Amino acid sequence: MKTSSLIPLLFALTSAGLAQAQEGAKVIAPEAKAALEKSIEALGSKEAVAKIKTRTSIGKAEMPAQGMSMSLVIKQKAPLMYYSKAVIPEVLTVEQGFDGEEGWSKDSIQGSRKLAGAELAQAKEGSAMFFEQQVLDDLVEAKVLPESTDGDQIFTVIEAKTSDESTKTLYFDKATHLLARVTTKAIV
Repeated sequence: MKTSSLIPLLFALTSAGLAQAQEGAKVIAPEAKAALEKSIEALGSKEAVAKIKTRTSIGKAEMPAQGMSMSLVIKQKAPLMYYSKAVIPEVLTVEQGFDGEEGWSKDSIQGSRKLAGAELAQAKEGSAMFFEQQVLDDLVEAKVLPESTDGDQIFTVIEAKTSDESTKTLYFDKATHLLARVTTKAIV
C-alpha cells in the first residue's frame, strides 16, 4: 500500500473516532460542577454521607389559599429503597415505594398500581440517599443560570441534564452551598 493511500484511510478512521467521542461527550460548565461539589462538601464530604444507611424526613406544607395542609414522611434505606406517605386530611392519601428495581403507588383515588416511565425514574431518584452525588454521577450537561433570590436568600442556580433525559434546576443557597430546591422536567 502506498503512503498516499494511507492518509485518507487514517483521516477517515480518526474522523469516525472523533464523531463517536463527541456524541457521548459531556458538556458540563466548570462553575456548575463546582457548585455541586461545594454542596457535597457542605454536607460533610462524600465519604461522611456514604456512611449514612437510613434516613427519615418528616415535613408539612401549608396551602393557605386552599385552606389545606399536607403532611409528608419519606423513609430511605441504602442503597436504593424508598417509601413515602403524603396525607391531605379528608382529601387524599398517597403512598409510594421503590425496592431498588420496581416502584409502586397507592392512593385513595386510583388505588394501587405499578410505576413505569418517568414516575419510576422519579421514584428511583427519590431513593438515592445522596441526591447531589447522584446528579453529579449522572450528569450529561450542566450550565449556570442567573442567580435567584427569595427574600434575603441568594441562590446559585444550575440547570442539569442527567442520563435519564430529565432536566433538573438546582437552587443552592449561596451562603451555605446547601441544596435548597429542585425542579425536574422529565420526558413522560
